[in-house]
Amino acid sequence: MDAYRNAAELVELTSLGLSGRRIARLENARGRRLRVESGEVWITEEGSTHDAIVKAGETFTVLQNGATLVSALKPLALVSIEPPAAPRRPLGERFAAFWASLYAPESRPTTASL
Repeated sequence: MDAYRNAAELVELTSLGLSGRRIARLENARGRRLRVESGEVWITEEGSTHDAIVKAGETFTVLQNGATLVSALKPLALVSIEPPAAPRRPLGERFAAFWASLYAPESRPTTASL
């Protein structure tokens, strides 16, 4: 079994090549997208009651931290690992910035004060 214990190790990892009956264990990979390039894989996340079977050309986004297991269902599978999307600011902050941009005039220094 291959084990990647933390995000620092996972950052460098961009793909997994899995042969039959091999399992890759990804730790704390929340937000990462697993794209199956070839073959078919079974994915399960720690604490989740739902497993996923992902075929070539499909993607799976890891929803939670903890252990995520990826196993090849066919003799060979290639899985690309994409980094998580940049976090978005909370809605309240975006809303406040939007309203501030509408009502706060931009500061433009003039020569009239000289």
